[in-house]
Amino acid sequence: MGPLSAYVSALSVVPSGPGLSSVAKVQMSLRVDAGLVRRAQKALGARTKTEVVERSLAAIVEIDKHRRLIRRFSRAGRPHDFRHS
Repeated sequence: MGPLSAYVSALSVVPSGPGLSSVAKVQMSLRVDAGLVRRAQKALGARTKTEVVERSLAAIVEIDKHRRLIRRFSRAGRPHDFRHS
């Protein structure tokens, strides 16, 4: 069994979310700071550790998307474009 087949065999499709749409999920084993997980769970209002990880990852992806947009558009204007606004 090669690396790709090991990865594919770790995937499963399970019902998820309010509409129960099928989403590929990977089962993982992680070692994380228990206190950090509890604080994140409380901050996010998450019910499960899985929800903590999923919502945290989604937040990081959103932050990265916003950073890239800001970086992209912050280079678009020239200093003199805003002198008289």
